[in-house]
Amino acid sequence: MHTILSDISMLVIPLQIALSWLSLWLIVRFFSSPVVATWLTNGFFLSSVAAALIVNLGLRLNFYDELSFRGILISQMIGMNLAVMPLFYWLDKRRSLREHAKRAPEAALHSLSFFGGAGGALVSQKYFHHKTVKPGFRAKTWVAFAVNLVLFYAILFYMP
Repeated sequence: MHTILSDISMLVIPLQIALSWLSLWLIVRFFSSPVVATWLTNGFFLSSVAAALIVNLGLRLNFYDELSFRGILISQMIGMNLAVMPLFYWLDKRRSLREHAKRAPEAALHSLSFFGGAGGALVSQKYFHHKTVKPGFRAKTWVAFAVNLVLFYAILFYMP
């Protein structure tokens, strides 16, 4: 009986992941273009996976006994900065070197920066030498970084 249930759950989990990705894509698509929606959905999905791995590591190392919403938000911001932004900037830099490649829209990169990935965006800009020529792009990234600092401070010290 246990193997039947585990076999069924192994089939259901990918379906749940696909349906949650699709539902998030549809929500974001309502507010933006299909390309921006795809990049944002992939970014949010990857940061959720990174956050889940960070939370799992924290639980295994006994960093905290019970998980709170604050811990999940902090893990999400860490995952966004460590995994998603460097990956997206690296992909966009690689695609910028090829002709006719689908690039990451600036709106998607800015949105992900404002949703917790501005530190990773700044480091990725410096490391990959990408999007450093456009002063408007860099200014928006620095504004996103300031917003992220305020948000992180508020989550860390004022959220129960």
